[in-house]
Amino acid sequence: MQKKSRILIFSFFGVFIVIFFAFCAVVWYVDPFRLFHQPFMCKNQIYDDMRYNARWFIKSGDYDSIILGTSMLANTSAKEAAELLGGKFINISIWGSSLEQRAILMNYALKKKPIKKIIISLDRGGLVPVDVKLDNKVLANRFDFLYTDNSNIFKVYMNIKFISKIFSFKCEEDANMDMPSSWMLKWGDRTEQRFGGLENWIKTYKDKDMQTTMQMLSAAAIMALNGYQPQNLLNTYYLEKYQKDLDNNVLKFAKDYPNTEFVLVIPPYFMAYNSILRFSADGYSALQKELIRYVLNQKLSNIKLYAYDYLDFTYDVGNYMDLGHYSPEINSKILQMLSKKEGELNLSNLDKWWQKYDEAAMNYNFLNFYHEFAAGVEAQKAIDAKEM
Repeated sequence: MQKKSRILIFSFFGVFIVIFFAFCAVVWYVDPFRLFHQPFMCKNQIYDDMRYNARWFIKSGDYDSIILGTSMLANTSAKEAAELLGGKFINISIWGSSLEQRAILMNYALKKKPIKKIIISLDRGGLVPVDVKLDNKVLANRFDFLYTDNSNIFKVYMNIKFISKIFSFKCEEDANMDMPSSWMLKWGDRTEQRFGGLENWIKTYKDKDMQTTMQMLSAAAIMALNGYQPQNLLNTYYLEKYQKDLDNNVLKFAKDYPNTEFVLVIPPYFMAYNSILRFSADGYSALQKELIRYVLNQKLSNIKLYAYDYLDFTYDVGNYMDLGHYSPEINSKILQMLSKKEGELNLSNLDKWWQKYDEAAMNYNFLNFYHEFAAGVEAQKAIDAKEM
Protein backbone atom coordinates (compact mmCIF):
# COMPACT_ATOMS: atom_id res chain seq x y z
CA MET A 1 0.00 0.00 0.00
CA GLN A 2 2.79 2.38 0.96
CA LYS A 3 4.60 1.53 -2.26
CA LYS A 4 1.51 2.44 -4.33
CA SER A 5 1.15 5.71 -2.42
CA ARG A 6 4.76 6.61 -3.11
CA ILE A 7 4.27 5.76 -6.80
CA LEU A 8 1.18 8.02 -6.94
CA ILE A 9 2.98 10.86 -5.20
CA PHE A 10 6.05 10.60 -7.42
CA SER A 11 3.83 10.32 -10.50
CA PHE A 12 1.86 13.40 -9.48
CA PHE A 13 4.98 15.51 -8.92
CA GLY A 14 6.57 14.06 -12.05
CA VAL A 15 3.60 15.09 -14.19
CA PHE A 16 3.52 18.49 -12.48
CA ILE A 17 7.22 19.06 -13.20
CA VAL A 18 6.81 17.99 -16.84
CA ILE A 19 3.82 20.33 -17.30
CA PHE A 20 5.64 23.20 -15.57
CA PHE A 21 8.73 22.87 -17.75
CA ALA A 22 6.58 22.46 -20.86
CA PHE A 23 4.73 25.65 -19.91
CA CYS A 24 8.03 27.51 -19.39
CA ALA A 25 9.35 26.18 -22.70
CA VAL A 26 6.32 27.46 -24.60
CA VAL A 27 6.50 30.87 -22.92
CA TRP A 28 10.22 31.07 -23.65
CA TYR A 29 9.65 30.02 -27.27
CA VAL A 30 6.89 32.58 -27.94
CA ASP A 31 8.29 35.34 -25.66
CA PRO A 32 6.13 38.20 -27.03
CA PHE A 33 7.95 40.82 -24.94
CA ARG A 34 11.34 39.73 -26.30
CA LEU A 35 12.77 39.42 -22.80
CA PHE A 36 15.07 36.53 -23.71
CA HIS A 37 15.36 36.51 -27.49
CA GLN A 38 13.72 37.45 -30.78
CA PRO A 39 10.47 35.42 -30.85
CA PHE A 40 10.50 32.30 -32.97
CA MET A 41 6.88 32.90 -33.95
CA CYS A 42 5.02 36.18 -34.54
CA LYS A 43 8.47 37.73 -35.01
CA ASN A 44 7.30 41.17 -36.04
CA GLN A 45 4.51 41.66 -33.54
CA ILE A 46 4.46 44.08 -30.64
CA TYR A 47 2.19 43.74 -27.64
CA ASP A 48 -0.17 46.71 -27.19
CA ASP A 49 1.32 48.00 -23.93
CA MET A 50 4.74 49.61 -24.38
CA ARG A 51 5.33 49.39 -20.63
CA TYR A 52 6.38 45.79 -21.29
CA ASN A 53 7.83 46.04 -24.79
CA ALA A 54 10.07 49.05 -24.29
CA ARG A 55 12.77 46.94 -22.61
CA TRP A 56 13.54 45.24 -25.93
CA PHE A 57 13.52 48.51 -27.90
CA ILE A 58 15.85 50.15 -25.38
CA LYS A 59 18.26 47.20 -25.24
CA SER A 60 18.29 46.30 -28.94
CA GLY A 61 17.31 49.38 -30.92
CA ASP A 62 19.63 51.45 -33.10
CA TYR A 63 18.95 54.91 -31.71
CA ASP A 64 20.39 57.90 -29.91
CA SER A 65 17.13 59.77 -29.26
CA ILE A 66 13.73 58.82 -27.85
CA ILE A 67 10.09 59.85 -28.16
CA LEU A 68 8.53 59.09 -24.78
CA GLY A 69 5.05 60.52 -24.62
CA THR A 70 1.57 59.25 -23.96
CA SER A 71 -1.01 58.51 -26.65
CA MET A 72 -0.53 62.15 -27.69
CA LEU A 73 2.85 61.27 -29.23
CA ALA A 74 2.19 57.62 -30.07
CA ASN A 75 1.42 58.46 -33.73
CA THR A 76 4.70 60.33 -34.17
CA SER A 77 7.01 58.81 -36.75
CA ALA A 78 10.49 58.08 -35.41
CA LYS A 79 11.82 58.28 -38.98
CA GLU A 80 10.27 61.69 -39.55
CA ALA A 81 11.59 62.92 -36.20
CA ALA A 82 15.09 61.89 -37.26
CA GLU A 83 14.74 63.66 -40.61
CA LEU A 84 13.53 66.91 -39.05
CA LEU A 85 15.41 66.96 -35.76
CA GLY A 86 18.51 64.90 -36.52
CA GLY A 87 19.73 61.76 -34.79
CA LYS A 88 18.17 58.28 -34.70
CA PHE A 89 14.85 58.01 -32.87
CA ILE A 90 12.72 55.26 -31.39
CA ASN A 91 9.14 55.90 -30.26
CA ILE A 92 8.33 54.11 -26.99
CA SER A 93 5.34 56.24 -26.01
CA ILE A 94 2.94 54.68 -23.49
CA TRP A 95 -0.81 55.15 -23.70
CA GLY A 96 -2.38 56.61 -20.55
CA SER A 97 0.92 56.89 -18.70
CA SER A 98 1.96 59.16 -15.86
CA LEU A 99 5.32 60.91 -15.70
CA GLU A 100 6.32 58.42 -13.01
CA GLN A 101 5.74 55.46 -15.31
CA ARG A 102 7.65 57.03 -18.19
CA ALA A 103 10.50 57.94 -15.84
CA ILE A 104 11.08 54.20 -15.27
CA LEU A 105 11.78 53.71 -18.97
CA MET A 106 13.77 56.93 -19.22
CA ASN A 107 16.02 55.95 -16.33
CA TYR A 108 16.68 52.55 -17.90
CA ALA A 109 17.49 54.04 -21.31
CA LEU A 110 19.80 56.74 -19.95
CA LYS A 111 21.81 54.12 -18.09
CA LYS A 112 22.14 51.95 -21.19
CA LYS A 113 23.74 54.43 -23.57
CA PRO A 114 24.27 58.16 -24.21
CA ILE A 115 21.00 59.75 -25.33
CA LYS A 116 21.03 62.98 -27.35
CA LYS A 117 17.37 63.97 -27.14
CA ILE A 118 14.20 62.83 -25.34
CA ILE A 119 10.81 64.23 -26.40
CA ILE A 120 8.30 64.07 -23.53
CA SER A 121 4.64 65.09 -23.63
CA LEU A 122 3.31 67.08 -20.69
CA ASP A 123 -0.32 66.11 -21.09
CA ARG A 124 -3.41 67.35 -19.36
CA GLY A 125 -3.15 64.11 -17.41
CA GLY A 126 0.63 64.33 -17.01
CA LEU A 127 1.57 67.89 -16.14
CA VAL A 128 -1.59 68.33 -14.09
CA PRO A 129 -3.48 65.04 -13.68
CA VAL A 130 -7.17 65.74 -14.19
CA ASP A 131 -8.11 62.33 -12.83
CA VAL A 132 -5.50 60.76 -10.56
CA LYS A 133 -7.14 57.32 -10.66
CA LEU A 134 -7.12 57.30 -14.45
CA ASP A 135 -3.54 58.57 -14.53
CA ASN A 136 -2.34 55.63 -12.44
CA LYS A 137 -4.62 52.87 -13.68
CA VAL A 138 -1.58 50.71 -14.44
CA LEU A 139 0.56 50.80 -11.32
CA ALA A 140 4.29 51.18 -11.76
CA ASN A 141 5.08 48.14 -9.60
CA ARG A 142 3.38 45.90 -12.18
CA PHE A 143 6.20 46.42 -14.67
CA ASP A 144 9.05 48.40 -13.07
CA PHE A 145 11.03 45.23 -12.25
CA LEU A 146 11.64 44.81 -15.98
CA TYR A 147 13.83 47.90 -15.90
CA THR A 148 16.13 46.94 -13.03
CA ASP A 149 18.85 44.36 -12.69
CA ASN A 150 16.29 41.96 -11.24
CA SER A 151 16.80 38.57 -12.87
CA ASN A 152 13.22 37.52 -12.14
CA ILE A 153 11.83 39.09 -15.32
CA PHE A 154 10.03 35.84 -16.21
CA LYS A 155 7.32 36.70 -13.68
CA VAL A 156 5.84 39.22 -16.11
CA TYR A 157 4.34 36.23 -17.88
CA MET A 158 2.55 35.04 -14.73
CA ASN A 159 -0.53 36.96 -15.82
CA ILE A 160 -3.65 35.26 -17.15
CA LYS A 161 -4.07 37.91 -19.87
CA PHE A 162 -0.56 37.34 -21.19
CA ILE A 163 -0.75 33.57 -20.78
CA SER A 164 -3.95 33.35 -22.80
CA LYS A 165 -2.34 35.41 -25.56
CA ILE A 166 0.76 33.22 -25.63
CA PHE A 167 -1.17 29.96 -25.78
CA SER A 168 -3.56 31.16 -28.45
CA PHE A 169 -0.67 30.66 -30.93
CA LYS A 170 -2.23 33.30 -33.17
CA CYS A 171 -0.15 35.85 -35.04
CA GLU A 172 -1.67 39.21 -35.81
CA GLU A 173 -0.52 41.77 -38.36
CA ASP A 174 3.12 42.81 -38.26
CA ALA A 175 3.81 45.88 -36.14
CA ASN A 176 5.02 49.16 -37.56
CA MET A 177 8.38 49.57 -35.83
CA ASP A 178 8.46 53.24 -36.80
CA MET A 179 5.64 53.96 -34.31
CA PRO A 180 4.95 50.64 -32.57
CA SER A 181 2.41 51.98 -30.06
CA SER A 182 0.36 53.90 -32.63
CA TRP A 183 -3.32 53.67 -31.74
CA MET A 184 -4.19 54.93 -35.22
CA LEU A 185 -2.57 51.87 -36.77
CA LYS A 186 -3.84 49.54 -34.04
CA TRP A 187 -7.52 50.44 -34.18
CA GLY A 188 -7.80 51.45 -37.84
CA ASP A 189 -11.41 52.12 -38.81
CA ARG A 190 -12.50 52.72 -35.22
CA THR A 191 -10.38 55.87 -35.08
CA GLU A 192 -10.35 56.93 -38.74
CA GLN A 193 -14.13 57.18 -38.96
CA ARG A 194 -14.22 59.74 -36.14
CA PHE A 195 -11.97 62.25 -37.89
CA GLY A 196 -13.26 64.76 -40.43
CA GLY A 197 -15.91 66.74 -38.58
CA LEU A 198 -18.63 66.79 -35.94
CA GLU A 199 -20.92 64.73 -38.15
CA ASN A 200 -18.52 61.81 -37.75
CA TRP A 201 -18.54 62.18 -33.96
CA ILE A 202 -22.32 62.06 -34.14
CA LYS A 203 -22.39 58.94 -36.33
CA THR A 204 -20.12 57.13 -33.85
CA TYR A 205 -21.95 58.27 -30.69
CA LYS A 206 -22.19 54.66 -29.45
CA ASP A 207 -18.41 54.42 -29.17
CA LYS A 208 -17.22 54.38 -25.57
CA ASP A 209 -14.91 57.36 -26.12
CA MET A 210 -17.75 59.36 -27.63
CA GLN A 211 -19.90 58.53 -24.61
CA THR A 212 -17.16 59.84 -22.33
CA THR A 213 -16.80 62.97 -24.46
CA MET A 214 -20.54 63.67 -24.22
CA GLN A 215 -20.46 63.18 -20.44
CA MET A 216 -17.61 65.67 -20.02
CA LEU A 217 -19.33 68.26 -22.18
CA SER A 218 -22.65 67.68 -20.43
CA ALA A 219 -21.16 68.09 -16.94
CA ALA A 220 -19.50 71.38 -17.88
CA ALA A 221 -22.68 72.58 -19.61
CA ILE A 222 -24.78 71.92 -16.50
CA MET A 223 -22.37 73.98 -14.42
CA ALA A 224 -22.47 76.83 -16.93
CA LEU A 225 -26.25 76.81 -17.23
CA ASN A 226 -26.54 76.91 -13.43
CA GLY A 227 -24.54 80.11 -13.39
CA TYR A 228 -21.24 78.77 -12.07
CA GLN A 229 -18.41 81.30 -12.36
CA PRO A 230 -14.84 79.90 -12.13
CA GLN A 231 -12.33 81.86 -10.09
CA ASN A 232 -9.20 80.02 -11.28
CA LEU A 233 -7.45 80.41 -7.94
CA LEU A 234 -4.10 78.69 -7.47
CA ASN A 235 -4.15 75.68 -5.14
CA THR A 236 -0.76 75.65 -3.38
CA TYR A 237 -1.21 72.07 -2.10
CA TYR A 238 -1.46 70.69 -5.63
CA LEU A 239 1.26 73.04 -6.83
CA GLU A 240 3.74 71.53 -4.37
CA LYS A 241 2.50 68.00 -5.11
CA TYR A 242 3.05 68.30 -8.87
CA GLN A 243 6.29 70.20 -8.50
CA LYS A 244 7.63 67.12 -6.72
CA ASP A 245 6.29 65.00 -9.57
CA LEU A 246 8.28 67.08 -12.05
CA ASP A 247 11.35 67.04 -9.77
CA ASN A 248 11.39 63.25 -9.47
CA ASN A 249 10.42 62.29 -12.99
CA VAL A 250 11.83 64.97 -15.29
CA LEU A 251 14.05 67.59 -13.69
CA LYS A 252 16.21 65.06 -11.85
CA PHE A 253 17.20 63.46 -15.14
CA ALA A 254 17.92 66.80 -16.79
CA LYS A 255 20.29 67.64 -13.93
CA ASP A 256 21.96 64.21 -13.91
CA TYR A 257 22.37 64.06 -17.71
CA PRO A 258 23.39 67.56 -18.86
CA ASN A 259 24.42 66.31 -22.32
CA THR A 260 20.90 65.05 -23.05
CA GLU A 261 18.35 67.53 -24.36
CA PHE A 262 14.88 67.15 -22.84
CA VAL A 263 12.16 68.49 -25.13
CA LEU A 264 8.91 68.96 -23.20
CA VAL A 265 5.79 69.34 -25.34
CA ILE A 266 2.35 70.48 -24.18
CA PRO A 267 0.14 68.85 -26.83
CA PRO A 268 -2.53 70.81 -28.76
CA TYR A 269 -5.87 69.66 -27.39
CA PHE A 270 -9.16 70.55 -29.08
CA MET A 271 -10.20 74.04 -27.96
CA ALA A 272 -13.50 72.73 -26.59
CA TYR A 273 -11.49 70.66 -24.09
CA ASN A 274 -9.37 73.62 -23.05
CA SER A 275 -12.59 75.56 -22.55
CA ILE A 276 -14.39 73.02 -20.36
CA LEU A 277 -11.24 72.52 -18.27
CA ARG A 278 -10.88 76.27 -17.81
CA PHE A 279 -14.51 76.47 -16.81
CA SER A 280 -15.23 73.31 -14.83
CA ALA A 281 -11.80 72.30 -13.44
CA ASP A 282 -11.45 75.47 -11.40
CA GLY A 283 -7.85 76.55 -10.82
CA TYR A 284 -6.55 74.13 -13.44
CA SER A 285 -5.02 76.62 -15.87
CA ALA A 286 -3.50 78.71 -13.06
CA LEU A 287 -1.84 75.56 -11.75
CA GLN A 288 -0.62 74.65 -15.22
CA LYS A 289 0.92 78.08 -15.69
CA GLU A 290 2.81 77.98 -12.39
CA LEU A 291 4.14 74.48 -13.04
CA ILE A 292 5.49 75.65 -16.39
CA ARG A 293 7.07 78.62 -14.61
CA TYR A 294 8.58 76.20 -12.10
CA VAL A 295 10.25 74.21 -14.88
CA LEU A 296 11.56 77.35 -16.57
CA ASN A 297 12.81 78.76 -13.27
CA GLN A 298 15.23 75.84 -12.99
CA LYS A 299 17.14 77.52 -15.83
CA LEU A 300 18.44 74.22 -17.13
CA SER A 301 19.96 74.78 -20.56
CA ASN A 302 19.15 71.21 -21.66
CA ILE A 303 15.39 71.62 -21.12
CA LYS A 304 13.25 73.12 -23.89
CA LEU A 305 9.51 73.57 -23.35
CA TYR A 306 6.98 74.03 -26.16
CA ALA A 307 3.22 74.65 -26.18
CA TYR A 308 0.73 74.52 -29.07
CA ASP A 309 -2.55 75.27 -27.35
CA TYR A 310 -4.36 77.92 -29.38
CA LEU A 311 -3.16 77.52 -32.96
CA ASP A 312 -5.76 77.59 -35.73
CA PHE A 313 -6.00 73.82 -36.10
CA THR A 314 -7.08 73.42 -32.44
CA TYR A 315 -10.42 75.02 -33.34
CA ASP A 316 -11.17 72.51 -36.09
CA VAL A 317 -13.02 69.46 -34.75
CA GLY A 318 -12.14 67.67 -37.97
CA ASN A 319 -8.58 67.26 -36.68
CA TYR A 320 -9.74 65.36 -33.58
CA MET A 321 -11.34 61.99 -32.88
CA ASP A 322 -12.35 63.14 -29.39
CA LEU A 323 -11.62 66.11 -27.12
CA GLY A 324 -7.92 65.36 -26.95
CA HIS A 325 -6.60 62.96 -29.57
CA TYR A 326 -5.59 64.52 -32.86
CA SER A 327 -4.77 63.04 -36.26
CA PRO A 328 -1.25 61.86 -37.22
CA GLU A 329 -1.00 64.92 -39.45
CA ILE A 330 -0.88 67.03 -36.28
CA ASN A 331 1.96 64.85 -34.97
CA SER A 332 3.87 65.71 -38.15
CA LYS A 333 3.01 69.39 -37.70
CA ILE A 334 4.39 69.29 -34.14
CA LEU A 335 7.69 67.86 -35.40
CA GLN A 336 7.88 70.56 -38.05
CA MET A 337 7.29 73.29 -35.45
CA LEU A 338 9.86 71.75 -33.13
CA SER A 339 12.42 71.75 -35.92
CA LYS A 340 11.83 75.50 -36.36
CA LYS A 341 11.71 76.09 -32.58
CA GLU A 342 8.20 77.48 -32.93
CA GLY A 343 6.10 77.67 -29.77
CA GLU A 344 9.02 77.64 -27.33
CA LEU A 345 8.17 79.04 -23.90
CA ASN A 346 10.58 80.95 -21.68
CA LEU A 347 10.31 83.21 -18.66
CA SER A 348 9.98 86.32 -20.81
CA ASN A 349 7.03 85.11 -22.93
CA LEU A 350 5.22 82.84 -20.46
CA ASP A 351 2.74 85.44 -19.19
CA LYS A 352 1.87 86.55 -22.71
CA TRP A 353 1.37 82.95 -23.82
CA TRP A 354 -0.78 82.13 -20.81
CA GLN A 355 -2.95 85.20 -21.33
CA LYS A 356 -3.63 84.19 -24.95
CA TYR A 357 -4.30 80.59 -23.94
CA ASP A 358 -6.62 81.63 -21.10
CA GLU A 359 -8.53 84.08 -23.28
CA ALA A 360 -8.89 81.50 -26.05
CA ALA A 361 -10.24 78.92 -23.59
CA MET A 362 -12.65 81.38 -21.97
CA ASN A 363 -13.89 82.84 -25.26
CA TYR A 364 -14.55 79.52 -26.95
CA ASN A 365 -18.28 78.79 -26.70
CA PHE A 366 -18.27 75.16 -25.66
CA LEU A 367 -22.00 75.41 -24.88
CA ASN A 368 -22.80 75.95 -28.55
CA PHE A 369 -20.56 73.02 -29.47
CA TYR A 370 -22.24 70.85 -26.82
CA HIS A 371 -25.76 71.75 -27.97
CA GLU A 372 -24.89 71.03 -31.62
CA PHE A 373 -23.31 67.72 -30.68
CA ALA A 374 -26.19 66.69 -28.39
CA ALA A 375 -28.84 67.64 -30.96
CA GLY A 376 -27.01 65.70 -33.64
CA VAL A 377 -26.78 62.61 -31.43
CA GLU A 378 -30.51 62.72 -30.68
CA ALA A 379 -31.27 63.02 -34.40
CA GLN A 380 -28.95 60.06 -35.13
CA LYS A 381 -30.64 58.00 -32.44
CA ALA A 382 -34.02 58.67 -34.09
CA ILE A 383 -32.62 57.55 -37.46
CA ASP A 384 -31.17 54.39 -35.89
CA ALA A 385 -34.51 53.63 -34.21
CA LYS A 386 -36.37 53.82 -37.52
CA GLU A 387 -33.90 51.49 -39.19
CA MET A 388 -34.26 48.81 -36.52
